[in-house]
Amino acid sequence: MDGCMRFVGVGAMFSRITPWKGRLVAFVLALVTVAVLPLVTSPGWSASHSRPDLTDINVVSPQWLADHGDDPNLRVLDVRINPLAYMAGHVPGAVHLADNTFRGPNGRLPVQYWQSPKMASLFSQAGVNDDSQVVIYADGPNILGATMVAYLLERSGHGAAVLDGGFKGYQEAGLPVSQAFPQYEPGSLSHFALGTHPPLW
Repeated sequence: MDGCMRFVGVGAMFSRITPWKGRLVAFVLALVTVAVLPLVTSPGWSASHSRPDLTDINVVSPQWLADHGDDPNLRVLDVRINPLAYMAGHVPGAVHLADNTFRGPNGRLPVQYWQSPKMASLFSQAGVNDDSQVVIYADGPNILGATMVAYLLERSGHGAAVLDGGFKGYQEAGLPVSQAFPQYEPGSLSHFALGTHPPLW
């Protein structure tokens, strides 16, 4: 009975929505559906999927990252701005590439993302190849930087995964942390092209 009353209450609430408000509600619900469903059905959310799609943005767990740390095609990018935080401790094998490295002044604006060739060079210097599986993480105030760097790779057609919980989540999972700088060969990105510039950040 109580459940029926709640249902009727919700129905009454919607019955008071004016036509334009109804269209707005429908639009918002559709937008949320389009935005959320790809995430929850993305391979990165699947525990049974061993390799996230290289052309999408996925989310991987700290345990997934630890389990795949020896994958030769895996490249982990620590995009926290402060290099001292990286030197104090990072995910084993991670290369420090601060998210603000990808933007700067262009003569007319104080900050804009660099052109594709320069971005490709930055990623390549960090060891990213055309077939690399890239996992990106940040922490605290820099957490949005991880999603923006992943977005740059996705816009180029490469794709990436973001570490769920960032570096803090990785630490809280009790997984190993390193202070050693990894040894790796520079990568090569032969098909990196953003097309139109992403928005300013």
